[in-house]
Amino acid sequence: MPIFANVIEDAFSPLISAFESIMVFIHNNLVGGSWGLAIVGLTVLIRAILVPLTFRQLKSMQEMQRLAPQIQALKEKYKEDKQRQQQEIMKFYQEHKINPLASCLPLVLQIPVFISLFYMLRTDLKLDICGPQLRSYYSTKLGHLIAHNSQIPQSKVHLTGGTVVKGLSEINCQMVAPHSAKFLFLPDITNKATGAALIVLIVLYVGSQLASTLVATATADPTQRRLMLLLPVV
Repeated sequence: MPIFANVIEDAFSPLISAFESIMVFIHNNLVGGSWGLAIVGLTVLIRAILVPLTFRQLKSMQEMQRLAPQIQALKEKYKEDKQRQQQEIMKFYQEHKINPLASCLPLVLQIPVFISLFYMLRTDLKLDICGPQLRSYYSTKLGHLIAHNSQIPQSKVHLTGGTVVKGLSEINCQMVAPHSAKFLFLPDITNKATGAALIVLIVLYVGSQLASTLVATATADPTQRRLMLLLPVV
Protein backbone atom coordinates (compact mmCIF):
# COMPACT_ATOMS: atom_id res chain seq x y z
CA MET A 1 0.00 0.00 0.00
CA PRO A 2 2.78 2.56 0.77
CA ILE A 3 4.31 1.84 -2.67
CA PHE A 4 0.94 2.47 -4.34
CA ALA A 5 0.56 5.71 -2.36
CA ASN A 6 4.03 6.85 -3.46
CA VAL A 7 3.19 6.13 -7.10
CA ILE A 8 0.04 8.26 -6.84
CA GLU A 9 1.93 11.06 -5.11
CA ASP A 10 4.65 11.03 -7.78
CA ALA A 11 2.05 11.08 -10.55
CA PHE A 12 0.34 14.15 -9.09
CA SER A 13 3.58 15.87 -8.04
CA PRO A 14 3.32 18.76 -10.56
CA LEU A 15 -0.25 19.50 -9.47
CA ILE A 16 0.71 19.25 -5.79
CA SER A 17 3.57 21.73 -6.28
CA ALA A 18 1.32 24.13 -8.20
CA PHE A 19 -1.39 24.05 -5.53
CA GLU A 20 1.19 24.53 -2.78
CA SER A 21 2.64 27.62 -4.49
CA ILE A 22 -0.83 29.11 -4.99
CA MET A 23 -1.82 28.39 -1.39
CA VAL A 24 1.38 29.90 0.01
CA PHE A 25 0.75 33.04 -2.07
CA ILE A 26 -2.85 33.30 -0.82
CA HIS A 27 -1.67 32.71 2.77
CA ASN A 28 1.07 35.35 2.60
CA ASN A 29 -0.77 38.04 0.65
CA LEU A 30 -4.54 37.69 0.80
CA VAL A 31 -5.92 36.12 3.99
CA GLY A 32 -3.81 37.50 6.82
CA GLY A 33 -1.74 34.41 7.50
CA SER A 34 -4.55 31.86 7.96
CA TRP A 35 -3.82 28.47 6.41
CA GLY A 36 -7.44 27.44 6.73
CA LEU A 37 -8.61 30.49 4.78
CA ALA A 38 -5.85 29.82 2.25
CA ILE A 39 -7.41 26.39 1.61
CA VAL A 40 -10.82 28.03 1.25
CA GLY A 41 -9.32 30.57 -1.16
CA LEU A 42 -7.72 27.84 -3.26
CA THR A 43 -11.02 25.96 -3.34
CA VAL A 44 -12.90 29.06 -4.52
CA LEU A 45 -10.26 29.63 -7.22
CA ILE A 46 -10.57 26.04 -8.47
CA ARG A 47 -14.36 26.24 -8.54
CA ALA A 48 -14.11 29.53 -10.48
CA ILE A 49 -11.86 27.85 -13.05
CA LEU A 50 -14.45 25.09 -13.43
CA VAL A 51 -17.31 27.55 -14.03
CA PRO A 52 -17.11 27.27 -17.86
CA LEU A 53 -17.33 23.49 -17.57
CA THR A 54 -20.27 23.84 -15.19
CA PHE A 55 -22.13 25.98 -17.74
CA ARG A 56 -21.31 23.39 -20.39
CA GLN A 57 -22.69 20.74 -18.03
CA LEU A 58 -25.95 22.65 -17.62
CA LYS A 59 -26.24 23.20 -21.37
CA SER A 60 -25.69 19.49 -22.01
CA MET A 61 -28.33 18.55 -19.45
CA GLN A 62 -30.86 20.95 -20.96
CA GLU A 63 -30.19 19.55 -24.43
CA MET A 64 -30.56 15.99 -23.15
CA GLN A 65 -33.85 16.93 -21.53
CA ARG A 66 -35.12 18.54 -24.74
CA LEU A 67 -34.26 15.46 -26.80
CA ALA A 68 -35.35 12.92 -24.17
CA PRO A 69 -38.61 11.99 -25.98
CA GLN A 70 -36.70 11.15 -29.18
CA ILE A 71 -34.15 9.09 -27.26
CA GLN A 72 -36.98 7.25 -25.52
CA ALA A 73 -38.58 6.57 -28.90
CA LEU A 74 -35.33 4.99 -30.13
CA LYS A 75 -35.19 2.83 -27.02
CA GLU A 76 -38.73 1.62 -27.64
CA LYS A 77 -38.11 1.03 -31.34
CA TYR A 78 -35.05 -1.17 -30.76
CA LYS A 79 -35.93 -2.61 -27.36
CA GLU A 80 -35.58 -6.16 -28.71
CA ASP A 81 -32.05 -5.52 -30.01
CA LYS A 82 -29.91 -3.89 -27.32
CA GLN A 83 -26.80 -3.65 -29.49
CA ARG A 84 -28.69 -1.89 -32.30
CA GLN A 85 -30.38 0.28 -29.70
CA GLN A 86 -27.02 1.50 -28.37
CA GLN A 87 -25.72 2.09 -31.89
CA GLU A 88 -28.74 4.16 -32.86
CA ILE A 89 -28.62 6.20 -29.66
CA MET A 90 -24.90 6.94 -30.13
CA LYS A 91 -25.61 7.90 -33.75
CA PHE A 92 -28.35 10.20 -32.50
CA TYR A 93 -25.93 11.81 -30.03
CA GLN A 94 -23.37 12.36 -32.78
CA GLU A 95 -25.91 13.90 -35.14
CA HIS A 96 -27.00 16.37 -32.46
CA LYS A 97 -23.43 16.89 -31.14
CA ILE A 98 -24.30 15.71 -27.65
CA ASN A 99 -21.79 14.28 -25.20
CA PRO A 100 -23.75 12.28 -22.60
CA LEU A 101 -20.73 12.33 -20.27
CA ALA A 102 -20.35 16.13 -20.32
CA SER A 103 -22.58 16.47 -17.26
CA CYS A 104 -20.12 14.36 -15.23
CA LEU A 105 -16.99 16.21 -16.36
CA PRO A 106 -16.81 18.86 -13.58
CA LEU A 107 -17.15 16.16 -10.91
CA VAL A 108 -14.52 13.98 -12.57
CA LEU A 109 -12.06 16.87 -12.86
CA GLN A 110 -12.36 17.51 -9.13
CA ILE A 111 -10.95 14.06 -8.33
CA PRO A 112 -7.28 14.90 -9.12
CA VAL A 113 -7.75 18.15 -7.20
CA PHE A 114 -8.87 16.30 -4.08
CA ILE A 115 -6.04 13.77 -4.40
CA SER A 116 -3.44 16.52 -4.81
CA LEU A 117 -4.76 18.48 -1.81
CA PHE A 118 -4.71 15.32 0.29
CA TYR A 119 -1.07 14.59 -0.44
CA MET A 120 -0.09 18.24 -0.12
CA LEU A 121 -1.54 18.40 3.39
CA ARG A 122 0.23 15.17 4.35
CA THR A 123 3.71 16.35 3.35
CA ASP A 124 4.60 19.55 1.50
CA LEU A 125 2.29 21.98 3.29
CA LYS A 126 3.48 20.81 6.71
CA LEU A 127 6.90 22.26 5.91
CA ASP A 128 5.28 25.63 5.17
CA ILE A 129 3.17 25.61 8.34
CA CYS A 130 5.53 24.18 10.95
CA GLY A 131 8.78 23.50 9.09
CA PRO A 132 11.21 24.81 11.78
CA GLN A 133 9.54 22.71 14.48
CA LEU A 134 9.58 19.64 12.24
CA ARG A 135 13.28 20.09 11.49
CA SER A 136 13.96 20.50 15.20
CA TYR A 137 11.97 17.33 15.91
CA TYR A 138 13.94 15.28 13.40
CA SER A 139 17.24 16.82 14.47
CA THR A 140 16.52 15.64 18.01
CA LYS A 141 15.33 12.20 16.95
CA LEU A 142 17.99 11.51 14.35
CA GLY A 143 20.89 13.28 16.02
CA HIS A 144 21.78 15.69 13.21
CA LEU A 145 20.54 19.04 11.88
CA ILE A 146 18.07 18.75 9.03
CA ALA A 147 18.54 21.87 6.94
CA HIS A 148 16.71 21.01 3.73
CA ASN A 149 13.30 19.55 2.95
CA SER A 150 14.85 16.68 1.00
CA GLN A 151 16.61 15.48 4.15
CA ILE A 152 13.38 15.05 6.08
CA PRO A 153 12.39 11.35 5.95
CA GLN A 154 9.12 10.69 4.14
CA SER A 155 8.67 7.26 5.73
CA LYS A 156 9.68 5.53 8.97
CA VAL A 157 13.35 5.47 9.96
CA HIS A 158 14.56 2.41 11.88
CA LEU A 159 17.44 3.19 14.23
CA THR A 160 19.76 0.79 15.99
CA GLY A 161 18.30 -0.52 19.20
CA GLY A 162 14.83 -0.96 17.70
CA THR A 163 13.83 2.72 17.83
CA VAL A 164 11.49 3.80 15.04
CA VAL A 165 11.16 7.45 14.03
CA LYS A 166 7.96 8.39 12.20
CA GLY A 167 8.21 9.82 8.70
CA LEU A 168 6.81 13.17 7.58
CA SER A 169 3.53 11.64 6.37
CA GLU A 170 2.90 10.30 9.89
CA ILE A 171 3.80 13.48 11.77
CA ASN A 172 1.34 16.38 12.01
CA CYS A 173 1.93 19.97 13.04
CA GLN A 174 -0.13 19.55 16.21
CA MET A 175 2.51 17.13 17.52
CA VAL A 176 5.42 19.56 17.20
CA ALA A 177 3.76 22.99 17.18
CA PRO A 178 0.33 22.97 18.88
CA HIS A 179 -2.31 25.30 17.35
CA SER A 180 -0.07 26.18 14.37
CA ALA A 181 -2.47 24.48 11.95
CA LYS A 182 -5.79 25.04 13.75
CA PHE A 183 -8.79 26.28 11.75
CA LEU A 184 -12.36 26.64 13.00
CA PHE A 185 -13.36 23.30 14.58
CA LEU A 186 -10.34 21.44 13.15
CA PRO A 187 -7.43 21.16 15.61
CA ASP A 188 -4.94 20.45 12.81
CA ILE A 189 -5.60 20.76 9.07
CA THR A 190 -2.49 18.64 8.35
CA ASN A 191 -3.86 15.68 10.31
CA LYS A 192 -6.66 13.25 9.50
CA ALA A 193 -10.00 14.36 10.91
CA THR A 194 -11.57 12.07 13.49
CA GLY A 195 -14.67 11.90 15.64
CA ALA A 196 -17.08 14.81 15.51
CA ALA A 197 -14.84 16.84 13.18
CA LEU A 198 -14.88 14.03 10.61
CA ILE A 199 -18.67 13.68 10.81
CA VAL A 200 -19.16 17.44 10.36
CA LEU A 201 -16.84 17.49 7.34
CA ILE A 202 -18.64 14.55 5.70
CA VAL A 203 -22.07 16.12 6.29
CA LEU A 204 -20.90 19.50 4.95
CA TYR A 205 -19.31 17.98 1.85
CA VAL A 206 -22.15 15.61 0.94
CA GLY A 207 -24.75 18.28 1.75
CA SER A 208 -23.11 20.96 -0.40
CA GLN A 209 -22.60 18.55 -3.31
CA LEU A 210 -26.19 17.31 -3.13
CA ALA A 211 -27.51 20.88 -3.00
CA SER A 212 -25.52 21.96 -6.07
CA THR A 213 -26.47 18.76 -7.91
CA LEU A 214 -30.18 19.24 -7.16
CA VAL A 215 -30.05 22.72 -8.67
CA ALA A 216 -27.94 21.66 -11.66
CA THR A 217 -30.07 18.63 -12.52
CA ALA A 218 -33.51 20.14 -12.01
CA THR A 219 -34.43 19.49 -15.65
CA ALA A 220 -32.28 16.41 -16.24
CA ASP A 221 -33.39 12.95 -17.24
CA PRO A 222 -34.57 11.07 -14.09
CA THR A 223 -32.02 8.28 -14.53
CA GLN A 224 -29.18 10.73 -15.09
CA ARG A 225 -30.32 12.79 -12.11
CA ARG A 226 -30.27 9.77 -9.81
CA LEU A 227 -26.73 8.98 -10.97
CA MET A 228 -25.57 12.55 -10.33
CA LEU A 229 -27.15 12.54 -6.87
CA LEU A 230 -25.44 9.26 -6.04
CA LEU A 231 -21.92 10.47 -6.95
CA PRO A 232 -21.40 12.78 -3.90
CA VAL A 233 -22.45 9.98 -1.56
CA VAL A 234 -20.02 7.56 -3.22
